[in-house]
Amino acid sequence: MDNENLPGVKAKPWRNVSKYGFALPDLLAGIWVSCGAGFQQLFDLNSDDDCINLVFWWVSIGRNEFPGVRDVLDADLVHQLHFAHIGPDYAFKKPTPLMSLIYQNRADVRAAFDICDADNFVGFWCWWLNAGLGEYFIGAKQVTLDQIKLILDLEPERYDGFDRQIDSIRFGALQSIRLLPFPTTDTISTLFNDIHFDHLRNLTVGMEDRPSPLMMLIYRNRTDLQEAFPSVGKGENRKFWEWWFASDLSEFLANNKTFRIDEAFALLANLGEKVGCFDGALAYQAFLKLSVKGASQKDEFARLLDDIHFSLVETSRENGELTPLMRLIYRNRVDLQELFPVGLPTLVEDIYHWWDETGHSAYGVMEFPYSPSEVLPVGSANVQTVEGGVSISLVGYPRGEFGLGEDIRLLRASLQTVGIQPDVIRVPWKITAREGISEPIIEADEAEFGSDVMIYVMPAFDTLTLLNKVGPRAFSARRKIGYWQWELSKFPETALMAFDLIDEIWCHSKHSAKAFRAATDKPVIEVPLPVKPPVIERVARSAFNLKEQSFVVFTSFDGASSISRKNPMAAILAFQKAFPRGEYPQMQLVVKAMNALDDGLWRDCVRKSYLDDRIQIKNEVLDRGAYYQLLACCDVVLSMHRAEGFGRLMAEAMAIGVPVIATGYSGNLDFMTQDNSWLISGQNCKLVPGDYPFYKGQEWMEPDIDEAAGALRDCYIDRAKRERFVTNAKETLERYSLQSCGEEYLKLLHHRL
Repeated sequence: MDNENLPGVKAKPWRNVSKYGFALPDLLAGIWVSCGAGFQQLFDLNSDDDCINLVFWWVSIGRNEFPGVRDVLDADLVHQLHFAHIGPDYAFKKPTPLMSLIYQNRADVRAAFDICDADNFVGFWCWWLNAGLGEYFIGAKQVTLDQIKLILDLEPERYDGFDRQIDSIRFGALQSIRLLPFPTTDTISTLFNDIHFDHLRNLTVGMEDRPSPLMMLIYRNRTDLQEAFPSVGKGENRKFWEWWFASDLSEFLANNKTFRIDEAFALLANLGEKVGCFDGALAYQAFLKLSVKGASQKDEFARLLDDIHFSLVETSRENGELTPLMRLIYRNRVDLQELFPVGLPTLVEDIYHWWDETGHSAYGVMEFPYSPSEVLPVGSANVQTVEGGVSISLVGYPRGEFGLGEDIRLLRASLQTVGIQPDVIRVPWKITAREGISEPIIEADEAEFGSDVMIYVMPAFDTLTLLNKVGPRAFSARRKIGYWQWELSKFPETALMAFDLIDEIWCHSKHSAKAFRAATDKPVIEVPLPVKPPVIERVARSAFNLKEQSFVVFTSFDGASSISRKNPMAAILAFQKAFPRGEYPQMQLVVKAMNALDDGLWRDCVRKSYLDDRIQIKNEVLDRGAYYQLLACCDVVLSMHRAEGFGRLMAEAMAIGVPVIATGYSGNLDFMTQDNSWLISGQNCKLVPGDYPFYKGQEWMEPDIDEAAGALRDCYIDRAKRERFVTNAKETLERYSLQSCGEEYLKLLHHRL
């Protein structure tokens, strides 16, 4: 994948899977990246066996979940594992790799077809044509059409000898057409051009009644036709043609009208070049059908009449010749031949008189009967422009009650302070967080994604998910900005394809910027993240079961953001070390959690609360106002995080006047200093399996619990220092006001458009 292919995304090789002879597409690897750690553990992309299993997951489950790249991925995988193996050298003696994959994973199909037996193998192929492909590639019309055409074009004449097995499978492909939705004109032309229409266009003298390859395929697989017309292919074909014209072909086509019209056009093609003894009996029958049915194809019929008659009338009449159309009619009308004998040139003008008075109306060929429809030039459609200049849309989680939701809501609010009214598009998938905040949105399924600027307010992995769910139309803007969050020291190599979706990255800390810049040469711009806690009414501590005289420590985390990274156990240990239970019974610790999963680390935290009644666990989603009221009831916020992309908890606490103690590492260092907070040192430590997605090669900080305990005691004892830090913190956070952020964003938008 690369940016130049957007909005027409194409699949590109991500790695070769040599054992199975294909290249894993980067789009499928991107889906693997975006599905998260649990999914990634199911498939090791360094394993060829797991890669082919991932393909089976895609065809059986994944393609229904990610419609945005479904057509592209289907086409790529089917080509590599199926179509590429069907060609002149393919003798239909073994299944293609794709068919083998399905066969190996379907016990019912294995029980029904022993593919080592020739007849069973043909049966397996017929199942695949009539049911199998459609069962796994529901709605993949182009894949189905391409398969049928590929097999039909394998004419037996191309092989050294006639192969009944191949012919039976080709006939099965032909029969499978009837299962398709009503085919369009383009579909008919695509399927039958090489084996029927093209043959009819090139019928010549002496071969004008030779059946097409399509007709012979049907003949060879229908014993009733062989018995009725035993001499087909041996110079006696007219009766077979009569049957052909009379047949409704319902065995192969649900509706044959389009086919018959295209067939007639093919028979009449190049009529002016077919002179001499060419009687054109088949073409004449085709014209009789067209003169009745042509109204449904009036533009094409008008052009055909112009080619074989109207454009040639004047010169032909002057030269004493008939137009190709009139010649065709004359040669197939005995009464006209008797009335106007051949060899009497003076009678040509009499034929024209007959045509002018009677012939043209008898055949429905009025003088210029149709005018081809007026065709608008490409690009002539009206395009609605956005009033007021550049249009901007934000994409993300505007109703989500979590950090990413706050990011997009405050981004919109900051842009509004400088006169920009962006549209906000909600992503089309469910999230773990509750979505209870009322915000005006456009649903992604209804969005046009036609803005000049699109800002993707989500992690890079979710931006890949947006492609997978919505498709390339979500990335059609003139300028695409990744308003991305990232917490670790390195951006994972397996997710680098996300950079192909955007033009630049706006990130919220030096820590994130360093990781992004090491991974891409695209512009990475550090921008402030708006911080604006709502104005709240203060409530008594008793509203949250807190004691009015207690010194209350607050820590918080979202389980969906990795409990290892947020490190609540370290906060519990630091609290207990700072304030031993026997000496400080009045102290309280609030552990505010949400989306806490059944995790061993979380169970250890809960167990601690059972042993120390000063520790209050709140594993719930509070209303937005209630959350900030709880935060305001606390004396200090303690964050023992191992890594942060920004640190919204700390910034919001500082903004509302609650002092903060936090790990002195990563994104929070952009706004936390020794003058406005307590910063805890620690040791850099490698991540271990289970800590975080893409943990390999990463490191973060292990904060010092003793130092944190000392900071808690200092905060408790030194009221003046607490107040000084609160004052300084509020001054620091002014840069993160809606107005300040909006002005900075506006400058960037003007500068880079």
